[in-house]
Amino acid sequence: MKSILEVFIKISENEGVKITQLEEKIGASKGVLSRAIKNNSDIQAKWLLKLVENYPQYNEQWLLTGEGEMLKNVPAPEPALQESHAGADRYTASLEKQIALLEKNNALQERENTYLLEKIKNLQEVEKEAQTPCDEIKIIAEERASIIDMQKDKIDMQNKIIEDLELKLQKLKKEEKSIEKHSETSTLLEV
Repeated sequence: MKSILEVFIKISENEGVKITQLEEKIGASKGVLSRAIKNNSDIQAKWLLKLVENYPQYNEQWLLTGEGEMLKNVPAPEPALQESHAGADRYTASLEKQIALLEKNNALQERENTYLLEKIKNLQEVEKEAQTPCDEIKIIAEERASIIDMQKDKIDMQNKIIEDLELKLQKLKKEEKSIEKHSETSTLLEV
């Protein structure tokens, strides 16, 4: 094999993914591998380590030297899988905390909106009782209504963030189950 970049190309071909998808899978910035392949330049060793971590079915000797079989005969559980599993757990916990904080923030904003709506209603009643339109009351009511509209938009945006985080969390849990299933299969094959 001429260069380490050929390893990335062959794995991309073998996995049926584009180089950009491979970059994403190993956590590289978009274009890191593509530019290196295009310019036939070196890459950092950490990307090769990430390749080994994310594609444990490939023979490490083949990855490093191009010699030997491309794929391992029997996939064994890798310490890197256990580490990535622990990292996924930490990331999952972090997402759950973010969701909880956003939900708490939304609840506070909804209470504040209720309070402001009540104030607007009170101001409108005072205006009706006075029987003369009061410009100051109208201005205050309009300002409060504007604040409520902005906060509703903020709540909607945070709800979208929560939905996105929950989708990521579900995806991570599926990947976690897949890793556990892979680990169980590897353990059974060893026995």
